[in-house]
Amino acid sequence: DAKEAKRPKKKVGEEGLATTPAVEEVKKTGEDAKKQLFQRLFSEDDEIALLKGMLDYSAKKGADPCADMNAFYNFVKKSIHTDVTKAQMMDKIRSP
Repeated sequence: DAKEAKRPKKKVGEEGLATTPAVEEVKKTGEDAKKQLFQRLFSEDDEIALLKGMLDYSAKKGADPCADMNAFYNFVKKSIHTDVTKAQMMDKIRSP
C-alpha cells in the first residue's frame, strides 16, 4: 500500500513494545542544530550605530548614504563593533 511505504515501520523492542526508528531523533537534533547555527551578526548596538551613522553621514556630507555605499561604509565601519563586509552592511540597511 502507498500509506505503508510512506510511514516508517514500527519495530518491536526487547520489552515487546512497538518503537519507532531513530529517524525522529535525527530530525529533532537537526532542528536544534539549525537553531544553533544562526548567530546574530549585528548586535542591537551595531544596528543603532548604523542608523545614527546614516543620519550623521547625511548631515555632514549632505548626501544620501545609499548613493555612495563605499564612502558610507568607510564612514560608519569604525562605529560598528563587528567586522562586516560592505555587502553585509548593504543587506542590513535594505532589510528590516
